Amino acid sequence: MLVPLDTLAGWPAAQEPTILQTLALLVGFPVVAMIIAFAVAKIGTSVQASRGDSAPVADSVWVGGRQAGGEIEAAPEMHGVGAEDDDNTPGGAGARW
Repeated sequence: MLVPLDTLAGWPAAQEPTILQTLALLVGFPVVAMIIAFAVAKIGTSVQASRGDSAPVADSVWVGGRQAGGEIEAAPEMHGVGAEDDDNTPGGAGARW
């Protein structure tokens, strides 16, 4: 057992739990709780779907970024600058900000 079962003086001795009881406590009850939670969630969505109360689809949220579409281009002052334009500079990934 993980923790010794001590009893106070005058009390009857505590029984050692069986392997089956330990497995039921550590594995069985959590599995049953997850199954119940899944069933409640599934029943709730099934009821909403049968009523036609589907949740509206949310639009994408753009926080300080560009929306999709188009290509990203280098700034005009950066055209013609880079390792591919210079034969003496080895290649590699890099950026100038």
